Amino acid sequence: MKFDKNTLIGLVLIFGLVIGFSIWQTPSSEERAAATARRDSLMKIEMEQQKKAAAEAAPARLTPEQQAERVALASLSKDSAFNALPDSVRQARIDSATTRALSGNYGGFSAQASGTPRTFVIETDLANYYFSNKGGQLETVELKDFLKYDSDPDNKKPVKIYDAATSGFNLPLPLPAGGFVNTEDLFFSTGVKDTKISGEQSATVSMKAFAGNSSKYVEFLYVIKGNNYMADFTINLVNCNSEIKPGAPLQLEWKQGVTSQEKDPKIENTKSTVFYMEDGDVDDLGYGSEELEEIEKPLKWIGFSQQFFSSTLVADGEFNQKVRLETRQNQPTEHIIRNYKAVVGLPYSGAANESYKMHLYNGPKDYKILKKYDLKMQEQLNLGWKLFRWINTLFIINVFQWLDGYGLGYGLIILILTLMVKLILSPITYRTFVSSAKMRILKPDIDALNEKFKDADAMKKQQEMMSLYNRAGVNPLAGCIPALLQMPLLFAMFSFFPASIELRGQRLFWADDLSSWDSIYMFPNGFEIPLYGAHISLFALLMTATTVLYTRMTQNVNTMSGAQATQMKIMMYVMPVAFLVFLNSYSAALSYYYFLANGISIIQTLVIRHFIINEQKLRAKIEENKARPKTEKKGGFAARLAEMQKVQQQRSEELKKKKK
Repeated sequence: MKFDKNTLIGLVLIFGLVIGFSIWQTPSSEERAAATARRDSLMKIEMEQQKKAAAEAAPARLTPEQQAERVALASLSKDSAFNALPDSVRQARIDSATTRALSGNYGGFSAQASGTPRTFVIETDLANYYFSNKGGQLETVELKDFLKYDSDPDNKKPVKIYDAATSGFNLPLPLPAGGFVNTEDLFFSTGVKDTKISGEQSATVSMKAFAGNSSKYVEFLYVIKGNNYMADFTINLVNCNSEIKPGAPLQLEWKQGVTSQEKDPKIENTKSTVFYMEDGDVDDLGYGSEELEEIEKPLKWIGFSQQFFSSTLVADGEFNQKVRLETRQNQPTEHIIRNYKAVVGLPYSGAANESYKMHLYNGPKDYKILKKYDLKMQEQLNLGWKLFRWINTLFIINVFQWLDGYGLGYGLIILILTLMVKLILSPITYRTFVSSAKMRILKPDIDALNEKFKDADAMKKQQEMMSLYNRAGVNPLAGCIPALLQMPLLFAMFSFFPASIELRGQRLFWADDLSSWDSIYMFPNGFEIPLYGAHISLFALLMTATTVLYTRMTQNVNTMSGAQATQMKIMMYVMPVAFLVFLNSYSAALSYYYFLANGISIIQTLVIRHFIINEQKLRAKIEENKARPKTEKKGGFAARLAEMQKVQQQRSEELKKKKK
């Protein structure tokens, strides 16, 4: 395939258009301000709707008092004499039976078993925290700076990290008479109202469930900070030793129903799991799996992790009792795509007062935000294998966020990052091209050897090939080694883009979310091609086309013959097609990066071939090397390989002699 200067100019112009369009798409300060105002407006509407929905839904559920009254009435109605009593007497007996039932079910907490649900909000710079007096719960956390995916950009609403109806804390308290009272069933008392804080300000939310009088209570105490995703969470048992069965263990139950936040719930589900920190190391239950695991060793924290967000419970010291962790997945079409549960043992000595201090993170899986807590929480990000992760954590993330600080469009940021990566790899790239050029020059000699030794022993032919390479000063593996050196960086980029929360919800050209797949066509009627998907990704197609083009330009197929050449030609097309199938449903940013990388590599190839490498001089140098008299002095990898082949041939000849 030949390329003239016009082709080179055309490719440069194409990439110039990409750069220009990326700059043009970067939103202005006025557009960003308008988007912020629209987001705040939607957030206020959402807050009012949630309060209204909570108020309307509350009467539909029977309170513990109503349940106890129903049980008491059913029991008393079996007595015919009861039905004959005057209404006032019957009601008095019902009330008495109801009180006894409540006392039996709730012990000293029976007065807290009934009440009116009330929701209030603590608003900070970063999030809205929704609390309910029912169960003393932090019902959900709404993140101000992140929007839930919606195909209509004007209809996007703030992310709520978890579902209020299926999430929360529960502390089952074992009663002296037997049974348990669940704190999630109690109506806690609190005087806290809607509050707005900012900066270094903090808001304290104290909710108490009293056990008969004001000196005995269970307290759920939250401290919310104005500019921090991490809140303090403390459970206080004050003078409750008479209400709790002596010697009985306490277990804090934490459950969470995760709603879909992203474009593709299937992918979102496979990137969600439970993390925990044990003995200073971070482990998980496996991505996209259903697991139940009991852990005896102390844990520092437990993280309910989604694709881009995390809810992490951190011990003030350690969770040093047995912990049971569970993750269950639902169908992607359901409102709740995954359910998490943690049962954490709490040490209970039976003392009058017990206090359990913890911290609760509800926020984005942003590497720098999580890293500042110095708890290894940033390892909840899937940044690839440990062998290559350091490339992302030390280089890619820092450069990416540095460029992001200039307010550039993400298409332009990825382009600049690609250029920087290519610049770093340019010495390796140059060595690869030099090796490729040398192999092309040796093509006539290689063909001659293949013809001369076509009927000879394979080992003999290989020895002659190595002798040719040695005399010409060519290493046949010189092109492979640079490619291997590039692999760690390629693996790092492969993990970085799908995990980068900065790209979440960002548009580029036809892609409406760079963290997910792009689509120029959706197949009708739910049709889906197995492994490929129900859509066509243009970035994946562009990546595939440029990969094929670049491979055709650089592969030394012409230096090979026979079956080897045929295999290389097949691989030239099979590998890009395999990547097309895989990347069709992967991050659009990754396909865009590979497309840019291929395009830059094509331009590099043309520039190096036409303006840097002088094949005539290379040819003269090779001929000069070949003309030198053979010497016994050898060195380098090729010489070692030749020596190994010589030893192997000697062994083969010895075996043949023994057989005779």
